[in-house]
Amino acid sequence: MTEEIIGAIAAAEEEAAAVKNKAVEEAADRAAQAEVRAAEILRSSEEVCRAYRETQMKAAAANAEKAYRSALSEQGAAAREYADRLSEKADRFVGIIVGRIVRGGR
Repeated sequence: MTEEIIGAIAAAEEEAAAVKNKAVEEAADRAAQAEVRAAEILRSSEEVCRAYRETQMKAAAANAEKAYRSALSEQGAAAREYADRLSEKADRFVGIIVGRIVRGGR
């Protein structure tokens, strides 16, 4: 009976060692798979971020161009108004000067 108990203990130890070895191998496989998956996620994230950055840069450039055109248009209109006001004042003085030249008076 003692031999049977010793045999059962030895068999249980062998089975435990086999289970442990299998668990270690599975853990190593899962760790390797996790590293591969992490590398894939990193690469994918970099691509997504790069595409997002390019999209945002294009949108920012388009917005800046739109703001520039708008400011240019507004300032152009203001400059035309200013020039028109000056032209109206100048027309009066030009008429006076031309009249003096033509009539010969001061």
